[in-house]
Amino acid sequence: MKRSSVLCIIVLSVLCRAVFASEEIDRSQPRCGIENCHGLDIVCGENIPEACTMIYKFGDRCRQYARCEIMDGECVLVESEEFKECKACVQKCQETFQDDMMIKGFECESRCGRPKENPNED
Repeated sequence: MKRSSVLCIIVLSVLCRAVFASEEIDRSQPRCGIENCHGLDIVCGENIPEACTMIYKFGDRCRQYARCEIMDGECVLVESEEFKECKACVQKCQETFQDDMMIKGFECESRCGRPKENPNED
């Protein structure tokens, strides 16, 4: 019985060291991610929020196509073609429907960033 207890303590000790060692490695690597939660003006950096509000802001749907990466030692925004197209679409909606953003603007924006179901749409 004593031998199995000692073995159990050794195994737990090794596991704890492995967990703490991996956490130290993660902390030593620079963090890079999207720092702000909403909108098209995406900021990249180390201050990544753990949670964001559920409030929707114009252009939020495009954010799924953007990401931050470390390039040449800097945390930078990587804009995919999908993000660029979605952003241009949202900006066009803002310009076109600036007098009716709450209804027509959001209606227009809802079609940005997703494939058209009907190619003859618009």
